[in-house]
Order: sequence, then structure tokens, then C-alpha cells
Amino acid sequence: MTALTRLLITIFLGGLGIHKFIDKKPLQGVLYIFTFGLFLFGWIIDIVMAVQFYNKTRIDKIENTCKILAIIFSAILLIGSFGQIGTEDFDFISFLLSLISSIAIIKIFIIDNKNHELSYGNINVTHKSNNHVNSVQSNTSNTDVSSSTSENEDLGFRIRVSSGYNRNTDINDNKIGVLSGNYYNEQEMILDKYKDLKTPNYIIIQINEQLNPTGSMYYVDDMVELSNKYKDKYVESADFYPFSSYWAQIRDLNEYQLKWYLFWRKEFLNGHILDTDISYIFIFSYELICYTFNQNAAFNVSVLEKLYNSYKELFPKLSNYLPEWIDDMLSEVGYFFNKNDNEIDNVEEDMLVNSLTSMSDLDKININIWRKHYNENKSELTNKQLSLIYGNQKFNNRLKKYAGSLAKYYIDNKIDIVKKWFEIKVVTEKKSLFNSVPCSLERREGTFKYKKFFSNSVFEHDLNQITKLCFDLVFPPDNVSENDYVINQYSEGKYELPEEFFYMYFKRKTKKDDSLPSNKEDTLPKKEFSIDMNVVSDNSKKIDFVKSNSKKIDFSEDEIDFFKLFEDSVLEKRKAQQYFIKKGVMLNAYITKLNEKYYSSINKEVVSIEDDVLRLNIETEEII
Repeated sequence: MTALTRLLITIFLGGLGIHKFIDKKPLQGVLYIFTFGLFLFGWIIDIVMAVQFYNKTRIDKIENTCKILAIIFSAILLIGSFGQIGTEDFDFISFLLSLISSIAIIKIFIIDNKNHELSYGNINVTHKSNNHVNSVQSNTSNTDVSSSTSENEDLGFRIRVSSGYNRNTDINDNKIGVLSGNYYNEQEMILDKYKDLKTPNYIIIQINEQLNPTGSMYYVDDMVELSNKYKDKYVESADFYPFSSYWAQIRDLNEYQLKWYLFWRKEFLNGHILDTDISYIFIFSYELICYTFNQNAAFNVSVLEKLYNSYKELFPKLSNYLPEWIDDMLSEVGYFFNKNDNEIDNVEEDMLVNSLTSMSDLDKININIWRKHYNENKSELTNKQLSLIYGNQKFNNRLKKYAGSLAKYYIDNKIDIVKKWFEIKVVTEKKSLFNSVPCSLERREGTFKYKKFFSNSVFEHDLNQITKLCFDLVFPPDNVSENDYVINQYSEGKYELPEEFFYMYFKRKTKKDDSLPSNKEDTLPKKEFSIDMNVVSDNSKKIDFVKSNSKKIDFSEDEIDFFKLFEDSVLEKRKAQQYFIKKGVMLNAYITKLNEKYYSSINKEVVSIEDDVLRLNIETEEII
């Protein structure tokens, strides 16, 4: 951003604090919004400073103007604030805002005036000659100033972010034992898969411009300067010193933290993984991403990947940043762009696929996860029907229940649900690079290639059927139960769902209705087994299973399979329920029908239901 652009933003949008947000001072920006630029006074001061800065006025003149205006305006606000107390026009909200604004003016423009707390802060005035700038630095303060200029010399401004970094605490080689030189083997750190990566020229050009700024440059990043200064520095040994900082940078390190960082960095590059704080890891990551530590792309990407793999278990938070930054670096150097589709092996994680392959209760998958791949607008429902279910919690609960249950049905039947419902395609897209990386280098938009899960036509068909089913369950016709209605609809072929899955949740409640689907057990072959009535008596509890004849009561094959589940005439109720769930039959209804069917012949219940078990009241002496 140029000084002129900064001035125009301050003039036209300063009342809303937009320039404060640009300066990364959101609290001041919010205060400006609610007080309209500190009741215009703060806005006016900022405009005066922006004008003077644009005109390349000396920094001490800006400081004096700032102080004088701040004192005048804060006095006006304070007098106005307290002068209304006790009057009929007194308004507490106005009084409070005026008081806060006056205090803010004092804090921002007087107390903090030494470092300005503005993007203008820490200005070094340098001489420009033959397109080169020689910085004139002093050892007495943060705001280094050179006052000797001639009439024919242009003034170049080197602007740094206000950081609190004090040049007085600059590294002293003798004091903390810093050494200079090559302390790692670059080629040993490069991974084979990245050995051909080349650094883009525009990155190197920007770094050189930052290290050798011209007079027209508005912003010079001290991260680039400090990283370049310490890239070949190291110490032989150091004690760990805690460090925690948001958007940590080298300028935030004190003497002891800097010593540890140089030691830890050296050890890591030589294969020694030491425990450290995560902020040190982020500083090194920024150095690699911005090419200020080493300008070889192959080295930087390789080291960043090793850094992540070495510390991701100790600091899980790294997974939110480093993998994305690694991909950004690869994209920037054309790694993905130059690959063929069949060479892409990076598959983007998908929440629905992960849930289907990792969760046990699939009917509890969040409805919003399903809707990442499917929404009701893809169904055959009319707009009127869709308006009825929009935001309907009952419908949403049923949809996630039956969609998850259908997935479980496929999995239980040894069907690969991912292959059945999804296909993997290569996606090429462009997006911005290096979000959350505090570096002033301008990065171009990156090209990415990766594989992604897409739902296929089978998924759309199944979810479409589930959607129609759930709608009918929520809105059945009057005087018809939900269950009976969907059974009728299924018998007419409305739902194209597996029959076994359908009968896991729905069954015919009416006993004699030819229009409804018949019970599955009626279709099974009968008369393969029978009871010998000659051994049945009032005192007998045993029934022999022998071949069918006219004097014997026939059991169906399905019933005999059920009897075989009993051990010593006892069967756990849980096992029986699982057995009948697979058959799509309700346990209690089946037992009731079984007892009713044979009670007139044997004068007792074939099977009785107790608390947690079923008891077989006949014994098998012979099974053929």
C-alpha cells in the first residue's frame, strides 16, 4: 500500500476506523465505529498525521503535531463530558462514550506517541543515492532517525510494524556466544520427492527488494530483515526458555529466547528433535515459508514437512496449519500443476465418508453431514412438499435415521458402502495462499490438484427414496397410520428399497389384507418336519420331530430353524431379536402367532417369553 492510498483511506473511511483495521488494531477500529472516529477528533488527528507522512515531513514534527492536537481535543471532550453532569440534557450513554473517547485519545496519541501504535511507527529516514539506500541506524531508540539531508536528495522511508523490538537488546555475539557459519547439510535435508523444486523468481526479487528498499517503498517487513540477519547464526548450547506468542516472530524474542531458538533450530537441522514450545516451531515455519532462512524451495518444503512430522503428535494444533502451508508451497512452485491426474494421490477428507467408515451408530450421523452430498431439492418432491419439510425437525430426524440405517444394511451385507455411494475424482482449482502467515511478501494465486469424494447416482437414488419415505411418514393421509400407509406405498412399488431393509423397520399390522405384502414366512416351504402326535399326552412334555405323515402336525422349515437356536430349551432374548431383525419380523408378533397356531393341537404355548430369555416348552428327541 502506498502512502497516498493510506491517506485517501484515512480521509474517506477514517470516521469508521477502516484504517485502524488495516493497521491490525481491531479494538481501536471498533471504538472508532461506535464513536465515529472518537467524535471526529481522533479522525482529524489521523488525517493530519497521514498528510504529513505523505509529504515526508520529519517524524519529530508528526510527534509534536500529534501531541498538541491530542491535548486540545481530549480537553474539549473532558470538559464537555463533565460539564453535562447535573443538567437536564445529561445523557449517561453520551457521557460514557465521550469519557472513553477522551481517554482513548490520551492513550493513543500521547501516552503511546513514542511508538505511535500506528502503521507509521518506527520510521527510519534514509538517503537514496544511485537507487540504493543506506540505512542510518542509532543505538538509542526504536525510532531511528537521520536528520541530515540535502535539498537534492529524495527521502526514502523504511516503515516497520510496531512490535516492541528494541535495538538495544540486539544480539551480542560475545555476550551470548553466537557463532556464524554453515551449521547444517542442506542436501541431506532435501527429500527425494521434492529435489526438483525451484524457487519462483518473483519471490527472490521481493526478498531482495525488502533487504534493499528503495525510497518509493511504503512497507518494509522487519521479519525478512531479522530472519536474513540470523539465518547463519547459531549457538553451541542453550537452556530452554518458555515462549508463547500469537503470530510469533523473531522480533518478539528476548535475549534468552533468541539464544534457545538459534540452538534448537541448529539441533533440528542436524536431526536432533528437542522438546520446545510451539511458538518456536511457528517462527521457523514462517522463515521457511517466506524463503528468508534459505532460498531453495526443495529445502524449505522438505524441512517444513519434517518439522510437521516431528512435532504433530506433541502439538496436534500444528495439523490446522502446516499441512495446508506445505500444500501452498507446493502449489506455488507448480508441483501440482505439472502432475498428471493419475499421479495425484492426495485425497481430501470427507466428513460423510469418515462417519460411514468410523461410526458405529450410523443412524446418528448429523443431518448437515448428509446434506454436504445431498439435499431435498434433488429429490422428486414438489416445491409445495419441500416447503412443508423445510426446517421440519421430525423429518430431519427420520431422514438421518433411515439414511444411516440403509448404510448399515449395506455394510452388514458385506457391501463396500464407499464404493457403492461415492467415486473419487481429480479436482483442479485456484485459491489464495498462506492464510495466517505474517509475511509481507505478495504471493500469487495457487493451482491445486487433489482427489475428492463425489456422491454417485446410486447415492442420489437411495437418498431420494429415503426422502420420499420420510416425507410420507411425516405427512400420512388422515385416518391412516404412518406404518400402514408406507406399507401400502411400498406394495405399490413407490419405494425402490431393498425388501429386507424395508421389513427391518416396517411390518404389516392388519392380519387379513390381501392388498398388503404377505408375511415372508408364508412364502417358505412347509411340511418338511412334523410332530408325532402319538407321543403327545396330558402328562408328556416331549415331542418327537419325524418325517411328515397324515397323523402329524407340520412345522415349517423357518420354525424348525428357530427351534434349533435353543440350548437346553433356553434362548437369550437378545439373540432372538437379532435373528428376527435380519428376517424383518417382530419377535413378539412372531411368538404370539406361533403359539396361537399350535395351541389347539398341543394345549400349551410352544415358546414362552420371560424377562431376558425365551423358553421352549417342548423338547426334541429326534431331529431329522
